[in-house]
Amino acid sequence: MPPIFGILNTTLQPVDPEMIRRMKEAAVYVKPREIFSNEIPGAFLAASAVKENPLVPGRDTLIFEDNWILVADMSLYKKKELIDELLRPEDQKTRRPEDQKTLSDASLLMMSWKKWGKDCVRHLYGDFAFVIFNTQTGDIFCGRDHLGVRPLFFTF
Repeated sequence: MPPIFGILNTTLQPVDPEMIRRMKEAAVYVKPREIFSNEIPGAFLAASAVKENPLVPGRDTLIFEDNWILVADMSLYKKKELIDELLRPEDQKTRRPEDQKTLSDASLLMMSWKKWGKDCVRHLYGDFAFVIFNTQTGDIFCGRDHLGVRPLFFTF
């Protein structure tokens, strides 16, 4: 499982560049990995993916949308049912069958977060660990699957 990692300062103070360098260095410990990351004031979030693995592109593990940053290691099941829950009835009429295949797991998670907030985990089936960070308020939400298949470690 590719690691996700980062530093979040809820005070939005800058993150120490030396700490970022050391974290990136540690993330390449097994196979040649590619690091997908973003640094903004008060936050550094990253996801690591094996370079040869076309199933784990960076866009599927790290999303920046509006004032939110999402970093995730996940595999969702029952995507069709989740999409049906997320879309309004009028949107479902225009939905194409290929939409189910083109939406990444992380995109579905972001849509779930926007609709249900912290209750989004009640609607997810699969194994996952994720962190969502609000770049304006400094709010952080961490979630993982019900069985803890994907590990999530954090400290304050």
